[in-house]
Amino acid sequence: MTTVIKITGKFIEERNLHLLSKLLKKEIERGDYAVVVHGGGGEITEEFKTKGIEAKFIDGLRVTGKEEIGIVEMVLSGKVNKRIVGFLLKEGIPAVGISGKDGRMVVARLKDERLGYVGEVERVDTKLIDILLENRFVPVVSPIAISISGETLNINGDTFASNLSISIRAERLVIITDVAGVMDEKGNFIRNLTLDGIEDLIERKVAKEGMIPKLLSASFAVKGGVPEVIIGTFKDGMDLNIEGTIIRREDDEES
Repeated sequence: MTTVIKITGKFIEERNLHLLSKLLKKEIERGDYAVVVHGGGGEITEEFKTKGIEAKFIDGLRVTGKEEIGIVEMVLSGKVNKRIVGFLLKEGIPAVGISGKDGRMVVARLKDERLGYVGEVERVDTKLIDILLENRFVPVVSPIAISISGETLNINGDTFASNLSISIRAERLVIITDVAGVMDEKGNFIRNLTLDGIEDLIERKVAKEGMIPKLLSASFAVKGGVPEVIIGTFKDGMDLNIEGTIIRREDDEES
C-alpha cells in the first residue's frame, strides 16, 4: 500500500515530528510505502514579517509576487523541508527531501494573475518519486512547482498532495489537521462523508476557511481514483488509520 501524508501547522514543528516518525516506521515495517507532503504557511508569514512584507490573501490563497516567491521557496524547500528530513533521518527513517520542481516532477500554470506566482497543477511526472519508493526511501516533498517557461510557482499544499496521490496511484491520502476531522453545523464529528456530502457542506457554508481546500482536495483525489481520503489528526500510539473523517465514493462506503 502507498499512502500520501499531508502535514502542516503544528505538525511540521520538531516537537510534534516524533508522531510522524512513529507512524512512518510502522508503515515501513509493514512493507508499505509513504510519501510526505508538507506546508509551512505560518513560517512563510513570519519570514515576510521579518522582511517588512505584508501577507495578503485572496480566497484563502497567498498573493505571491516576484520577491515573495523566492522567500516562499526558501522557507518551504529549504528551512521546513530540511528540518523534517533531518528529524526523520535521526529517527532512522530513510527520508529524502525534494520539491515539485526537482526533475520537473510537477509542472503548473499560473492560477490567477491577481495571485502572482501561485500555480495550478497541469501535470505530474512520477519518475523521481517512483525511483525513490522502489528503493525504499520516504520522499518528503515541498509544494513548489515549475511552469512550462521555467518560473517557480507556489501550490496549495492540499491541492499538491491530492494531485500527487492520484498520479502515483496511492491507495490512501491522509490530510493531517489540527482538528479531529470534519464537523457538521452542530459541531458534531462526521465519521463518513460522501462526495455529495462535501458539496453540501460547502454550499451551505458549514465548511469554512482552511477546511474548504481540504474537502475540495479530498473530493478531487477520490474522483481521480484514490480509494480513501482521511481528514483528521494524529493520536499517539496509533498507526496511519487515524481517527478522522473518511471520504470515499458512495458505492465504496462501509455499511
